[in-house]
Amino acid sequence: TAAMASSMSAGPSLAGDAGKPLGVVELFTSQGCNSCPPADELFAELAARDDDGIPADLSAHLAAPSTDVTCTYTNKRTSATMTLAKTWDHAAANDTATLTAVDGSDSQPGTSTATGAASQTDSAVATITVYSGDRVGLSENLPAAGKSNVGTYTSSLSCPGDNLTGVAADGRAGTYTVPADPQNVTCTFVNTRTKTTLTLVKHWVGGMKANSADLSIDGHGQTGDDGATASVTQDGFTGDSTEIASVTAYSGDTADLSEALNGPNASYAAALSCNAGGLDYTDGAQAGTLTISSTPAAGITCSFTNTAVPASWKVVKTADPSTGSVVAPGQTITYTLTATH
Repeated sequence: TAAMASSMSAGPSLAGDAGKPLGVVELFTSQGCNSCPPADELFAELAARDDDGIPADLSAHLAAPSTDVTCTYTNKRTSATMTLAKTWDHAAANDTATLTAVDGSDSQPGTSTATGAASQTDSAVATITVYSGDRVGLSENLPAAGKSNVGTYTSSLSCPGDNLTGVAADGRAGTYTVPADPQNVTCTFVNTRTKTTLTLVKHWVGGMKANSADLSIDGHGQTGDDGATASVTQDGFTGDSTEIASVTAYSGDTADLSEALNGPNASYAAALSCNAGGLDYTDGAQAGTLTISSTPAAGITCSFTNTAVPASWKVVKTADPSTGSVVAPGQTITYTLTATH
C-alpha cells in the first residue's frame, strides 16, 4: 500500500516543462515487506501518467517553475510525556529516593523525600519526553546519593498497559516500550517499609493476688494494641499473664517500653529482655528503649519479669514505764510488741 510520511528529504530531482503541474509523491517501502510489491506497482503507475491526476492524499501539487526546484517532506516523530511518581507506605520522615527515566541520551532524574505520613504519593517526581518505538529505562535508588535512610523498603514498579518489561527482581528497575501512538503515561514506584510485630509480655515470679502491671509500647508510626494491664489472680503466681501489648513496628524505628506496678504491697524486682533488636535498658528499671533493626526479625518479643521481694518483718518491744525506769512493788508494767515490714 502507499502511505504518506511525515520526515525525509526527497532525493530525486524533477524535470518538467515550465508551467506544467507536477505531482510530488512519497511512498514508504522496505525490503521484504508484504505490502512493497503493490506499493511499487502503484508508484510505477503514477510515474507513467502524463497528467497531474495523482490522488490528493498521496501528493502535493505545484506549477512547475522555469528553474530547478527541491521539494522536502518533513516528518516529526510522535511523542508524549512520561511521568515518574512515588508512593511511600509508612516511610520514615526524611528518607529519600531518586527516580530516573532514560530515553537515549536524555536522562531525567528526580528526588522524593518522605514526610513520615502513613501514606504519601508524589505525583510528579520526574518527567521526560518519550518518542514512539523507544525503550525507556526506569530506575530508582534508595537512598538518594549522599543521603542515608532510617528505614529499609521493598519496591514495586507499575505502568498502565502491558508496555513495561524486564522488571528487576527487587522492583527497582524496568523498561517501558513507547507505543507507535504514544500517549502521556505515569509510571509509579511504590516503597513499602519493612516491618515486624513487636509484643510486650509480663512474667511474674511469686506474684501476689490483686497486683497488676500496666504495660505500654510507644513509638512513631506503630499500629495495634499498644497498652495492656497484666494482672495476678492468685498468690504466689509464677508464669506469664495472658494480657499482652502488641504493635506493628517498622525498620529503624525506636519503641519505648514501660510498666507501672499496681496493687497492695506491690514490691517486685524488675528486669526487661528482648529476643531481637537493640535494647537500651538499665537493670532494675521499669522502662527501656528498643531500636528496630534495618532488617527486622519476623517477630520480636520483649518481656518484663517481676520477681516478688519477700517481706522483711521487724519486731520491736517497748515497755511502759520504759526500760530502765524505777518502779514500785506492785506497779504494773505494760509491754508492747510492734511488727512492721
